[in-house]
Amino acid sequence: MKLTLNLNEAEFALASKYATQGQVSVENIILESAMKSLRNAEYLSMLDRSIKQFEEGKFVVKTTEELEKLIHG
Repeated sequence: MKLTLNLNEAEFALASKYATQGQVSVENIILESAMKSLRNAEYLSMLDRSIKQFEEGKFVVKTTEELEKLIHG
């Protein structure tokens, strides 16, 4: 897999700062940041789907007692 990122000077300086503080490579900091952004995007997408389902009335309301009964029988 090949990943190409275009960082401006300020972005590279910030990545370098974090890399130095954590004693890891700049590449590792950039990769970790990119993966975190992807996970965040997926999470936000999941929230959007949940909100849409809520707005469409596609949800079920259960009380704590009902949930406990489902779990414990």
